[in-house]
Amino acid sequence: MIRIEESEEPIYIEALVLEDGQGPYPHFVGKLGTGSYWVSANCRGREFHMLVDTGAEVTILSHNVFYTLRDRPRLLPWAKPLLTANGKPIRVHGAGTLPIQLGSAILNCPCLVAEIKAPAILGIDAMEAFNCTISVRDCIMTIQDKYDVPLRKKACLKSRELSVLEDFVVPPRSEALVVCRVSRKSSMTK
Repeated sequence: MIRIEESEEPIYIEALVLEDGQGPYPHFVGKLGTGSYWVSANCRGREFHMLVDTGAEVTILSHNVFYTLRDRPRLLPWAKPLLTANGKPIRVHGAGTLPIQLGSAILNCPCLVAEIKAPAILGIDAMEAFNCTISVRDCIMTIQDKYDVPLRKKACLKSRELSVLEDFVVPPRSEALVVCRVSRKSSMTK
């Protein structure tokens, strides 16, 4: 079933897939986490979402996003260990400064490029450096006391690449049952 609703948010899919060639089976594109705040970001023409994480000491761009950028900067070596909140190591590809656009603000943002699941994490280092304030009530992050950037509260969903076996159109406010194949490779949505 593919459910598409009128929304400015990215579309997430529940689908029937052919996992073992024996026929369609339900497959849920499941939630990874809920209650997080995200901002829309752009770096060198590549749009993605950044998790706003006051608990992250550094700003991180996923290696999957970094290697799709035009005119990527050369990364500097990074020797310090980077750990998740539960203490697991994260592989770091390097460090660099990138022009990250949040709303109308363009920030020359020092960040690490690492193997993380989210497309990017806006860490406390950048929030302090660019004088960010967050209003949970208004769902706004203000940068340098002049740029208001909307915060989106949504779950980051685990996704799979789907190959639809036939063309179809799903009108607004409707549902469709569609047969498709799923790749084994997992990725994160924007």
